[in-house]
Amino acid sequence: MVDKLARSIEGRAQIAFQKVKDDILFLNNRIEIIDKSMNKHIKDSNLHTNKELISTIENLIKRVEKLEKENSNLKTKSNKVESSVDDLTKVEGIGPVISKVLRKNEIFTFQDLSKSTIKLLKSILEENNLQQHDPTTWPKQAKLAHNEEWSKLDIWQEELKGGRV
Repeated sequence: MVDKLARSIEGRAQIAFQKVKDDILFLNNRIEIIDKSMNKHIKDSNLHTNKELISTIENLIKRVEKLEKENSNLKTKSNKVESSVDDLTKVEGIGPVISKVLRKNEIFTFQDLSKSTIKLLKSILEENNLQQHDPTTWPKQAKLAHNEEWSKLDIWQEELKGGRV
């Protein structure tokens, strides 16, 4: 989910910055038109065009401020999500690859993992060609970790080999 959120934020930012680029190009074109117009028409006819340009610039400033605020809000949300993610590699049998696969399947915390069924975990592993791993003990280990029963978890993990009894 963090990866999805990051991609979503990145996508929104790219779209927003593309809009700003388009608006800047539009402004550059308007400036060229105004320059040509000033050479061809009297000063009074340019007054209207300059007012349009000022109005366009004011609107652009408002859009940029809105985008900056939205970007700031998205960063705040992203930081909150990242801070609520547990290090699932503390569970015996889960390494960085499996941890990433679990996050892609919206299992971010020890509590999420402790509530997952063995059947679900096995299907996630199979979908990602990781069926050689045995998730049988993961929910129970995750429950101990969620409850911060680290000494019990450490003792049990000493008996485990790659998450297997």
